[in-house]
Amino acid sequence: MNPDLLAAVPLGLVALGWWATWASSKKQAASTPYKLGPQDGGPVSGTQAWVVVPARDEAEVIEACVRAVLAQDDALTGVVVVNDGSSDGTGPSLDALARSHPRLELIHTPPEAPLPDGWLGKPWACQRGAERALERGADHLLFIDADVTLAPGALKAALGYRETHDLGLLSVMGSLELRSFWERAVQPAVVGLILAGNDLDKVNDPERRPPRPLANGQFLLFTAQAWRDIGGHHAVKQAIIDDVGLATAHCERGGGYHLLFGPRLFSCRMYAGLGAIWRGWSKNLFAGMDASWTLVGGLVLFVLLAVEWPWLALFSVGLGWTWTPLAAAWAILGMLATRVHLDRRFDQDPRYALTVPLGWAVLAAMAVNSGLWYHRGTGAWKGRALPASSR
Repeated sequence: MNPDLLAAVPLGLVALGWWATWASSKKQAASTPYKLGPQDGGPVSGTQAWVVVPARDEAEVIEACVRAVLAQDDALTGVVVVNDGSSDGTGPSLDALARSHPRLELIHTPPEAPLPDGWLGKPWACQRGAERALERGADHLLFIDADVTLAPGALKAALGYRETHDLGLLSVMGSLELRSFWERAVQPAVVGLILAGNDLDKVNDPERRPPRPLANGQFLLFTAQAWRDIGGHHAVKQAIIDDVGLATAHCERGGGYHLLFGPRLFSCRMYAGLGAIWRGWSKNLFAGMDASWTLVGGLVLFVLLAVEWPWLALFSVGLGWTWTPLAAAWAILGMLATRVHLDRRFDQDPRYALTVPLGWAVLAAMAVNSGLWYHRGTGAWKGRALPASSR
């Protein structure tokens, strides 16, 4: 068989796969009812809604986060920020805010204070913050990360949606703030991987929902009773992927749950620069892939064959081949169309679509590194060691 055609056929299948992904993503974005904006959500009856923010070494972002929470007007009863052993300026920033904002309560933990046996840092901070909010009479608990900035009206919209749909737990995917080159190259690849395996129609359908439903720890709104019913953050006290663990525990009890698309509801700059991206996703990826080397191997194979190969195949034009570079170009166009669609959906700069092969290569490397961290127990995050085989 002509070697040109022999190479072109599988590349053509790769191209079909990318264009099918583009079409499916376009259709899902246009038709999904699972969207939420600051002006949506329906009416809200009287609630005692408290926001809980765990913060460890978040001096650069904590003030913006807390001010945005305090600006949630009449939907907010109070906010508890747990300063989880910060060694930077997080504590002083919070103290200064608390002096002029009576709805802000603080829990300070000294940097040298040990964690209770069997607990990871973030779940323990969330547990303590929620307990304080419940002592103050909270009937709703919104857990957000310290690098999240809520839009005006975000809490009210989420409360209204939760009440209208009678949910015990609501999670929202917001908008990522991407500023550096590496953020724009790598973070969309991670988002693409997550979205590829999690159809919102299935996640939000109790009959088709996966055993471990996707959730976003940047925004988790519980009713107080639903949080108590799962045992609070005790249910995930050793979980690196605590958000999925909380959603799993809640759904296993038959609780109502939705995950929504809401880029206008809040923004979040997760990791600033390549080093933070590498450390942050190395902490999370392997656990998020069910601690499966099979899935990691599948990801690496996908990156090699479906992402990198079409770009390399373009050079076959120098061999005098015709069909192979044409199939490769068609695959690359589908790849770029998919990335541009996601960039526009998440309000990102589509010019960085050309970084697709670089971003996915880094993603594959991080997944492998994450697995090594996971099994060797060599991972660390913000000065704390991550235990081996922790999920």
